[in-house]
Amino acid sequence: MIAFFLVLIALFFCLFAFSLLWGNRIIEGIEARSGKEADEMLQIIEAKMKK
Repeated sequence: MIAFFLVLIALFFCLFAFSLLWGNRIIEGIEARSGKEADEMLQIIEAKMKK
């Protein structure tokens, strides 16, 4: 049981370090991508609505 909690804590710290290192880049990438994709999706939806 103790080993299980130690593994959970280790995983938590790994995820925390990963989020600190890569979080900003991932968030920026999602924002840049979602902006373009959202515009494309809106155009597709509008085209379908007009038909």
